[in-house]
Amino acid sequence: GGEGLPYIPNWAGPSDPEQLYAVQPVHIEPDVVDFDTDDSMCVVTEHGEVWCFGNNVSAGEEVRTPYRPSITAVEEPFRSVHTGQGRTCGITASGRAWCWGENSAGELGIEHVGDVGDDEAPESVGPLPIEASLASVVFAGRETCALTSAGAVRCWAAGTGAADATAVDLPSAAQQITAGTFHFCARLEDGQVYCWGEASRGRLGLGLGSVAGGCSSCDDDPKCC
Repeated sequence: GGEGLPYIPNWAGPSDPEQLYAVQPVHIEPDVVDFDTDDSMCVVTEHGEVWCFGNNVSAGEEVRTPYRPSITAVEEPFRSVHTGQGRTCGITASGRAWCWGENSAGELGIEHVGDVGDDEAPESVGPLPIEASLASVVFAGRETCALTSAGAVRCWAAGTGAADATAVDLPSAAQQITAGTFHFCARLEDGQVYCWGEASRGRLGLGLGSVAGGCSSCDDDPKCC
């Protein structure tokens, strides 16, 4: 692109491959060491603080400049942050996950049912009730999966609770997990990738038109094919 600027699609208007935008930095100090984005964006600074902006329920409204969610009473620094499907989890140095956002059906997996952060501090509902150090948390639809520091993957659906999360049967330890709209994938220590969830449109890469581990025909659920 001219003048060394990147090409950025104009998603809000007609497609114009020659449209250029000057990208501006987000003013956050000190330096950012981790971040994730969905409808909202959250970052972790080198001091272990979490800052967020965008459509984040923790603020109770759309926020256009970075602010700190009400998790300042958590006594240890955060090392990573994960956001998606209207939910966010920050993971501390010891591997505990403090979460907030959309929770009307118990999607976050905590005892509290109802959005977290709109009228209470996220720290007031406590961390995810998982007896393991966590490396990451990802979200797909109303389901959530967590990767432990030991490489195990545990998942739960809305209303189930993280304390009763189901262990995903994988042949070896996972190194990374990601989520789409209704499916999950894990990269294992041997480099293999395993996916599960909604398989419509071939999104699992398994040659299926159904839900892996679930329905087996288009008659079971319209979402399957």
